[in-house]
Amino acid sequence: MDTQTLARILDLNHVLARNRPLKEFFQAALAVACESTAAAAAIIWAADEGGRQIVAIEADPPLPASDGPFKMPLTNSAAGWAVQYEQPVQLDDIAKEQPSILENQPEFPLQAARLLAVPIRFRGQALGVIEAFNKEDNFTYEDIAVLEHLAVLLGSGIHDARQQVHIKRLQKEIKKLDDLKSNFIAIASHELRTPLGLILGHATFLREMIPEEFREQMDVVVRNAERLKKLIEGMAQVNNYQSGTSRVRAQTFSLRDLITTLISDYRQQAEKAQVTIEASLPDDPLTIHGDESKLATALSNLIQNGITFNKPGGSLHISATRIPGYTQIRVQDTGIGIPPEALPRIFDRFYQVESHLTRQHGGIGLGLSITKAMVELHGGRIWADSTPGQGSTFTVLLPLHTIPTPSENPFELT
Repeated sequence: MDTQTLARILDLNHVLARNRPLKEFFQAALAVACESTAAAAAIIWAADEGGRQIVAIEADPPLPASDGPFKMPLTNSAAGWAVQYEQPVQLDDIAKEQPSILENQPEFPLQAARLLAVPIRFRGQALGVIEAFNKEDNFTYEDIAVLEHLAVLLGSGIHDARQQVHIKRLQKEIKKLDDLKSNFIAIASHELRTPLGLILGHATFLREMIPEEFREQMDVVVRNAERLKKLIEGMAQVNNYQSGTSRVRAQTFSLRDLITTLISDYRQQAEKAQVTIEASLPDDPLTIHGDESKLATALSNLIQNGITFNKPGGSLHISATRIPGYTQIRVQDTGIGIPPEALPRIFDRFYQVESHLTRQHGGIGLGLSITKAMVELHGGRIWADSTPGQGSTFTVLLPLHTIPTPSENPFELT
């Protein structure tokens, strides 16, 4: 094999390494095959996963247009034999040596008189074959060596192509499952709201009417109905965000006042859990333009988690400040922390770090996903840092101009 041919094969390796489109790589490989062996045409076949036939994935010159991919059975074909037995096949006079093969050759613009087929392998598995056709003289051992070098590179290319097809198939299946889950959540949350509202309304009414001796039992009904209502609302919030139907009701408000109010609301729960809540807030009111209710929901979930997953005698520290272009909020606790392997997934819907924590503290893994959704609706970001056994810090960045003015806002502002 001459130096120029080796150089061109090395260039192909660079094309593959640069993640260029596979079609471009296959076309370049065929061009090298034709020019280096002086063949009139060449084709790359890939074996199907069922192992019954091979499919043309690229040809030089291109195959005639057809309704679907050009296929050929493994039997009675030189390419099929090369794949089955993983050996090169050379026919210098097809009409005399193997006339039956002519019935299975592709419809090239020229009649196939002689061919050379070399199997394409990857990690010990035959993935396809590269064929060269109609050299004026017989193919040589050097031609076989050229196609074998090309076959090594093509093995990686065909493997990548298969992986891409497999990934796309998995992505479609995942999307289908995710759509089914989203539809179920949307239907369930919608259908449960009305009967739950009636249960909660009548239970609240009856609690005021029944004798004092039964009021504790009715309190249990009301308390659990409110808990179920919160779970349903949480599912609906995340689903609305992911489906693009969430609406931002923008107004100007003081983030400092909002945080102060939330701390006051959770003070009693924190004292019961023996957790101290502290705050570091500036004199600046930290005025922002956004949906106060949605940001209150986001911060409430962080405060709730900071208390729930803390330790007796622990602390929860909340701070807020201006940094260039943003308002930064930090919620830092001294709780049980989050394992490093779980950090990338804590904002996923229904994800629980540990199943036993769900049983101990309740919840279905929606709080942080809701928080992330509410922050991102305002163009912000949220992330977590944590050390197991020492605590976690959640950081929220909200742009100073979080929501456009009504004339510019793509959402419906009410």
